Amino acid sequence: SAQEPRLSTGLETASADNGMRHLMWHKTRVLTLCIAVGASLALAGCDEDEQGRILRYEKGTYLGPPDTALTEHQLGELRARAKRQAGD
Repeated sequence: SAQEPRLSTGLETASADNGMRHLMWHKTRVLTLCIAVGASLALAGCDEDEQGRILRYEKGTYLGPPDTALTEHQLGELRARAKRQAGD
């Protein structure tokens, strides 16, 4: 029994083309989402709170801003507190 030649309606090709278009659309959408998430994470590093912080550390060295000097009143309070804690 010989096979009869099958007539193509073109629907098979149209269906495959639609499948490829859907796949490309899906890939494009996923790529766009990944780019948006990456950009959001990169911009999060630009937060004002993150600016001006120390990025390189030296072991045993304080690299932050210098401390402000204590007033005489603050020094007196610390001395009184130290005396109370020492039991004097």
